[in-house]
Amino acid sequence: MENYRYRSTENLVKLYAEEASRINQDDAKATKTLIKKELKRRFRAFMELLDDDQTKANPIATFNYLLGK
Repeated sequence: MENYRYRSTENLVKLYAEEASRINQDDAKATKTLIKKELKRRFRAFMELLDDDQTKANPIATFNYLLGK
């Protein structure tokens, strides 16, 4: 199983788009589901970080977290 946690958000979006041209549509659907799951996890964590004191001190770091940098 591919671990999408360590890929950038940009890369995940590109991978998701590439799945549209995959021959095996069952595999494409499974991969898309995993990518969406990772993006949802990342966005939920990002939303929680917005209220963190660290965001007040360093908003760019919080934004970079969302991008997966």
